[in-house]
Amino acid sequence: MSDPADSNKARIATVAEAMYDFAPDRVRAALGETCAPDAVFHHCAPFGDLAGPEGFFDGALAGLSEAWPDLERRDYIRIAGGTE
Repeated sequence: MSDPADSNKARIATVAEAMYDFAPDRVRAALGETCAPDAVFHHCAPFGDLAGPEGFFDGALAGLSEAWPDLERRDYIRIAGGTE
């Protein structure tokens, strides 16, 4: 049986790869493939709660991408799972 933490890290890998050099079309597609249509993304102000992958992309990521043309994401550490 697969460990849920490993499974979740594998799922988010597609999104992280698309965000590496932030290709907006790839990020939008990866979010659509990875996230449930009714997922809620809880963010700080001014973003607030965003509904669905399209809402997350349009409400938070699109504006950041426009403001920072060199937007990229680097995961130096990715941790999942529990601890005793």
